[in-house]
Amino acid sequence: MHKAFEELPCFVIKTNPIGELLYYNRYTTEQLDHQTTFKSITDILTKGSIIFFETYLLPCFSNETIKNEVFLTLKGKDKRIPVLFNISKSTTSTAPGLLFTGLPIKNRIAQEKQIIEDKKKLEQENRENKKYLDLKKNLELHQFQLEEKLKNQSRISNEHRELNKVLSHDLQEPIRKIGLFSDLILANPKKDRTHYLERINILANDNRNLLRNIQKYLLLEETFEPYDSTTIDEILIDVKADLNEQDYRIHIENKENLQFLGDYRHLVFLFTEIIRNSIQFVKEDQLPTISVKVDLIEKNVFEISKDLYKYKPFLRIMITDNSIGFEKKYATKIFELFQKLQVSKNLGLGLSYCKKIVQLHQGTIEFIHPEPGSQVLVITLPKE
Repeated sequence: MHKAFEELPCFVIKTNPIGELLYYNRYTTEQLDHQTTFKSITDILTKGSIIFFETYLLPCFSNETIKNEVFLTLKGKDKRIPVLFNISKSTTSTAPGLLFTGLPIKNRIAQEKQIIEDKKKLEQENRENKKYLDLKKNLELHQFQLEEKLKNQSRISNEHRELNKVLSHDLQEPIRKIGLFSDLILANPKKDRTHYLERINILANDNRNLLRNIQKYLLLEETFEPYDSTTIDEILIDVKADLNEQDYRIHIENKENLQFLGDYRHLVFLFTEIIRNSIQFVKEDQLPTISVKVDLIEKNVFEISKDLYKYKPFLRIMITDNSIGFEKKYATKIFELFQKLQVSKNLGLGLSYCKKIVQLHQGTIEFIHPEPGSQVLVITLPKE
């Protein structure tokens, strides 16, 4: 027999077809505690097991080649050893017979008990692990929801601050001038009033438009529609249709044609407004040339909460053009409500409205200046 059988911590016994012993390993000798040499398997079986072996087991192997979990009792020097055997029949011409391999019942029970205990322990650990994972998932969800609330609160606070500026200046100044022209009319009732009335009418219309834009800005969130899956390429097709009378050149670099979710109608407005600005502020002797590059980045969704990190895929859209641009110090100011820069007399609602569209998509928009005299508009939008 193979030498490896000698080291196995179990019974290994080999007999010929009629039960004469051909081999038993060291473990069998130690367990039986005999000094004598056994000739037949019946020498190590109790009477009951001998009867079972001779009347049932041996006849079975005339038709079968294997029997599992066969209970036999071995007799040692001063003890009985109940054993569960797996018995296989060898049909080779060189060594026909039966091979018995088994474990004492007490060892098997201990092993089964240990297996059951290990299984219970593993199930308990899995339950605790699942509970931990559920708690972790809920915590992350609550942290994310808190982050969204903080972002919204920050956005609303900034809006209120900007609206206060509008109410204290942009609305007050026309009212002050209307009062001034009214006083002039009352002070000179016989003088021609046409000029003053025209000025009052212009100022009243300006205030009406200003109030209409404020209302549009404040109600933007309520006009949002359920998000659809789209691509920048699809959006820019509609942008080109909106700007079909404008003469300009646009290059789009979006090799993967990345899909993302968003309010399609407002996204079309966003990019139409941005490209319209690029066209409007180009030098008179140049053809407006715009480049749009789209790629995918991993971005931490926690911008306000400190020491929290959760990276998710975002689309990064980088827009460059050959417009006259503006000074770097205006990079943030340009997105403020009704902000006017030196380069424009009518920026009005446009870029502040664009910024709010991006923020409501949980994205970001900013101008960067990679080198003096150049600027890039960078928009990030969550992919999902």
